[in-house]
Amino acid sequence: MEIIATAESALQAENLLRAGVDTLYIGNSRFGLRLPTSFSNAEIEEITKLAHSFGKKSDCCGKCTDAQ
Repeated sequence: MEIIATAESALQAENLLRAGVDTLYIGNSRFGLRLPTSFSNAEIEEITKLAHSFGKKSDCCGKCTDAQ
């Protein structure tokens, strides 16, 4: 089973990863759909790198960044 969650901030993303989330689902204002928060491309890159440092994934709605 895979645990997927949305994050409202980089801090929350880190806490979710520490709690065992496998994949973070994030997006920007153009492609964020119904996500709780829209992130800038720089924030998306930061969260993606954070997820990778935990050995986890981040999925981005639309064309957010090349850091995925």
